[in-house]
Amino acid sequence: DGQIIASRNQDKAIELWQVSDGKKIATLPDADPGLCPPVFSTDGQFIAACQRRGTINLLRVSDGKVATTLTGH
Repeated sequence: DGQIIASRNQDKAIELWQVSDGKKIATLPDADPGLCPPVFSTDGQFIAACQRRGTINLLRVSDGKVATTLTGH
């Protein structure tokens, strides 16, 4: 919806930022920056983050917790 953007910091954590005021609103678990950028779901409720072990974590934007882990990728 254009209200939140995601970036990755030096520690490989995904950070969520509020566009309107530039404030950081959350830091999500680490991901592998060499595999893929964080991607929002179409409804904006989840972020897909690649992991080194060949999995993709779906993280809830609301609390940063892993909702599910996809394997075989």
